[in-house]
Amino acid sequence: MSAEKMVVLQTDVRESIRTRLKLQAVRLGTTMSLLAEQILDEGLQKLERQENQKSRDAS
Repeated sequence: MSAEKMVVLQTDVRESIRTRLKLQAVRLGTTMSLLAEQILDEGLQKLERQENQKSRDAS
């Protein structure tokens, strides 16, 4: 975990997504917050890689 400052991110999600997130967090022995951060980070990295690939392909 980095020493980067933590901030609050509040968002609305469907109840079913919250339930799935909570179940996975329990199964993995982590918190919903840490799991959500990991999921967001992985998703953003994937999007960034796709953007970078499109930029390279357009060159």
